Amino acid sequence: MAKILLVDDDDQLLSVLSASLKKDGYLVELCYSKSEAMEYISASFYDLMVFDVTLPDGNGFDLCKEYRAGGGTAPILMLTGKSDERDKELGLDLGADDYLTKPFGFRELSARLRALLRRTAPITPDVMAVGELTLDTTNKKLFRDGREVHMQPLDYALLEYLVKHPAQLFTQEALLRQVWGTYTESGVEALRAAIKRIRKEIDTEGEPSMIETTHKVGYSFQPAKTVKST
Repeated sequence: MAKILLVDDDDQLLSVLSASLKKDGYLVELCYSKSEAMEYISASFYDLMVFDVTLPDGNGFDLCKEYRAGGGTAPILMLTGKSDERDKELGLDLGADDYLTKPFGFRELSARLRALLRRTAPITPDVMAVGELTLDTTNKKLFRDGREVHMQPLDYALLEYLVKHPAQLFTQEALLRQVWGTYTESGVEALRAAIKRIRKEIDTEGEPSMIETTHKVGYSFQPAKTVKST
């Protein structure tokens, strides 16, 4: 399920787009300004982002430029009420992947988003091996030394997400939003409990945990061996 960030100061437009995209099965988060968007981007992970050019505290061009300068790689679709070719050229030069001029139909937007997601979707093997661990990503099962390890669905989803992003540090909020689909204070405690249960199943006594904690920041998956497909 792809997670999309919509950035626009038009509350009515965001409400309509958000409702339509959720019906299509996407996770959607909304921002109404450049500064708010930067806070969301720094705290979470998105599969795709939609930036309006005109924002109350800046513009989508600067937002796109700053995101790319910081190493961000998620595809970006720019929205604008302008039809000037120079604006489109500027957006694409700053790192945007596509451009849509207002007014537009939802079907066109949806088709553009699907195309961008297909273009950037990683090829994930059906089976992923990490040392003694094997993840069956089709049937959502974990095996250790060939024996199935029974896990709670959310625990498995969290482990699979971390394995797919080795060595990448995620904040607690980012993991909750990406795996749980929401962020709450109670969710933080649930996340910590899930990490503890997962460590109990995957770690070897006397060796460092494969899930590394960075104090006051979050967690990262540090496999003993490189993830490989079989």
